[in-house]
Amino acid sequence: MSLSGDGVLIARVTSPSNTDPWAKAALRFRASNDPGAPFVDIAITPQNGVAFEARTSADSPALHGNGFVITAPVWIKLSKSGDNFTGSVSQDGQNYAVLGSFTVGMGPGLLAGLAVTSHQNGLIGTATFDHIQIVSVPLMPSNVSAASTTSQVCLAWTNPSSNQSGYKIYRQDGGTGLFNLIAILPAGISNFNDSAVNQGTFYSYTLIAFNAQGNSAAATVTTTTTTTPVGLPDGWSHSDVGTATTGSATYSIGTFTVVGSGITIYGQADGFQFVDQPLNGDGTIIAHVSGVQNTDPWAKAGIMIRATTAPNAANAFLMLIASNGVAFQSRQTTGAITSQMNNAGITGPVWLKLVRTGNLFSAYVSKDGNKYTLMSTATVPMAQNVFIGLAVTSHRDGLIGTAAFDNVQVTTP
Repeated sequence: MSLSGDGVLIARVTSPSNTDPWAKAALRFRASNDPGAPFVDIAITPQNGVAFEARTSADSPALHGNGFVITAPVWIKLSKSGDNFTGSVSQDGQNYAVLGSFTVGMGPGLLAGLAVTSHQNGLIGTATFDHIQIVSVPLMPSNVSAASTTSQVCLAWTNPSSNQSGYKIYRQDGGTGLFNLIAILPAGISNFNDSAVNQGTFYSYTLIAFNAQGNSAAATVTTTTTTTPVGLPDGWSHSDVGTATTGSATYSIGTFTVVGSGITIYGQADGFQFVDQPLNGDGTIIAHVSGVQNTDPWAKAGIMIRATTAPNAANAFLMLIASNGVAFQSRQTTGAITSQMNNAGITGPVWLKLVRTGNLFSAYVSKDGNKYTLMSTATVPMAQNVFIGLAVTSHRDGLIGTAAFDNVQVTTP
């Protein structure tokens, strides 16, 4: 059968085939039915006891783990947790001895079941299994992240399997004590906003996927502190542009922390959090973007020069994208389609520089803040007075995402 998450195989082997001393009756996880596919199995042989084996990559030699002499009937168990596989054996089906573990990357949708070989091609072997159990639990949620505002903590994650019934979220307050259950969510959800928090408090979260057969492993604990409000420097302000759940912006010790929601910054209209100041004429903005929360592969954080704060305004935008590198885009006139130039090979943290010279906008990228490479240019007609600043969109309205900017500079000739 196909197994989309983690799981456990259990069976009792009552009579293994005796066609050869190394004939095998086994429980097996296998990447595919290809003859050279990666696999892990635990097997009973008629004359050599129990064997624990794995092929860790396609077409590679099989590895043999610990084993010992034991005779049927015998219980065997093979467990999967992520890429870790553990083999165990028992005489009574209650008390299991662990033989060992293998790490084998097979990906989702692997095969799980019973395997028999006579070890003699052309000679048929038979084995009998009973008390068979196949327990399939979801994979552990991945890419778990947390972002905070003054009134909530927003958790986001990726669903790596399809057999979950839902999720359980646990929280620890102040860094000590028990993790208490705070939410049970249905399958298909990949975010949660915890509004029962206090400003300036340290929180830790764990996330578990579950179904009727059990729980996944707990996701890596993610910790965050809710933000105590700090004013922006003189001359700066912040607001939500277009369709965007209320965001925020704070400044502390040289770093802007910008929290934004929004449909996206693209197409003919935008939705995002904008931290800006007025710009009269030509100017340059530089910022070091340390990262953008992965609320969506296309979540964006970057520097922008914008004609107005209307959702469909003309603009030039240089950004770091959560899972798609660095991009430069522009909307040449009000309500026009946005054009984008993407470089997926550049990842954060990254230095960004956007220069306005009349109606010419030039986008530069640097990894060290000293040597900049011209990425692209665009001609965008704008009036003398415009807005210049920092922009963040979660690319999923209703879900907030956070980005941090430091070494922010706005200069004019």
